[in-house]
Order: sequence, then C-alpha cells, then structure tokens
Amino acid sequence: WKHTYYGSVTLSAVDLLAIPSPGWLTDNLINFWYWHLVKDKYTLKALSSNQQQQSTEQSTDDEQQSEQQSSTSLSTSSSSQSKQIRKPDDLLFLDPSCSFFISFGSTSDIDESLRPLNIASRNLVLIPITDQTALDKAGGSHWTLLAYHRTTNVISYYNSMYGPRIDALARTIANKIGPIFNKQSPPKFIHQKAPTQSNTYDCGCYVSLISTFLADQYFSTASTLFGDKLMNIDSLACAKLRATMIELTKSQEIKESKRQKGSLFSLRKKK
Repeated sequence: WKHTYYGSVTLSAVDLLAIPSPGWLTDNLINFWYWHLVKDKYTLKALSSNQQQQSTEQSTDDEQQSEQQSSTSLSTSSSSQSKQIRKPDDLLFLDPSCSFFISFGSTSDIDESLRPLNIASRNLVLIPITDQTALDKAGGSHWTLLAYHRTTNVISYYNSMYGPRIDALARTIANKIGPIFNKQSPPKFIHQKAPTQSNTYDCGCYVSLISTFLADQYFSTASTLFGDKLMNIDSLACAKLRATMIELTKSQEIKESKRQKGSLFSLRKKK
C-alpha cells in the first residue's frame, strides 16, 4: 500500500505509521515535509506577497519620520530591498536519501550526480544526513543537518543530540561536497549551536524544523510551529509538526482523489 503526494513523494503505510509520536521520521517523511515547503510555502506567489507586505510596512514606518529623513531612509530601504530579493530557486532541499550516496561516493561522482540540481546557483542548500555507514543495511538511528550558505561560504552543521560518530561523518561529508559548492575557496565548516531534543526519536523532527527555520530566515518569513527563534524548537514544536504532517497527508489524499476522478471523467467524456 502506497500513496503519492505532491506528484513526487511516495509514502508507504510504514511511513504513515511513523508520523505520530514516538515514530522515527523516515527519509520519505522528511522529503514529504520538504516538498510541502517548496509547493505550499516558498512559492513565488507566497514570497512575492510576503515581500510586498514588508515593503508596505517599511514605507509606513518611513512616513512617520521627517520629510528629509524619510527621503533618505526610503532611498536606502529601496536599495536594500532590491539587493535582498529572494527567489524560490535560491533554495534547495536535498532529498534525505541522497545523504547515503554522498557518504560513500567520491566528490567527482557526487558532483556529476547533483549537477542537474544546479547546485552552483543555489544560495542555501539543506542536506539531512543519517548515521548509517554500512553499505549492506538500510536506515540509521539519528538525523542531523548540513546547511550551505553561499553568501558567507559556510557549511553549518546542526545536531540536536550529542554524537561524536555522526559529527565526524558530517565533517567528512562537508569536506567532500565543499568543492562542489565553491571550487576556488572550499567552504568553512562550523558546528552550530542547536536546540537539544529531550528524547531518542525526535531527531527527524528537529532536522525538519531547523530546515524550516533556516529557510524562513533566508526568505524573512515566519513559522507557526515555533516562532522566529531557533532555540524555540522543542518537543512541543515536534508534536505540532507531526500533527501538521498528518493533516497534510489527509488534504493531499483528498486532492489526489479529486484529480483522479477528474481524469476519469475526462476520459469518459472523450469516449
């Protein structure tokens, strides 16, 4: 039994059973969340609306100042806004299943495989990684996150639970993919402070939420799951994420059912 969501992500019954706590989010579920962000939140229409609102708010603030100050401020603000235009294509959520390949592939093989994703043109790339290091086994026991920021040429690493083995693996992966992001000057690796999970099963939720925070930060948007601070991510935010995922699967199943009925009706009409 399987269902396809957003026209690309396939979830099995096992995946769906892992959404409620204390399930360990699979790579398919993290990818499902990423597709939700791409298709529902960080669309050109949504981002344009957000930027327009910010511009309106800025103009309102400027009008409250004196004419001379307002003129100067508005000029500076307009210049700043033009430099900070964000586009959906700036961002890349890498499919979590790719982390396994990245762990074992050579830099040249990884470069060739990821080239169709236009990595060189992306300003923010988010890469979930798992601690699975055995070629003959699937799965893993912990998720962490690598994030490449082109503006600072930094690969940030976020781990919600102490684990020296996966920390070392993350650095190895960063060293492999670093030259793909910047051949002239390999990115600096920084182990960032991250919110800490209070159990052994919410790591996938933390990766999904930290990814959301970084994308929100880039696009200057806000999350309804945990607010605007990274360290606000906690078990309550994870519970909200899981509940949101359940609602998304239901709404997507309804949309898919309507689409299939519409296609069937069109076929019958042609006959």
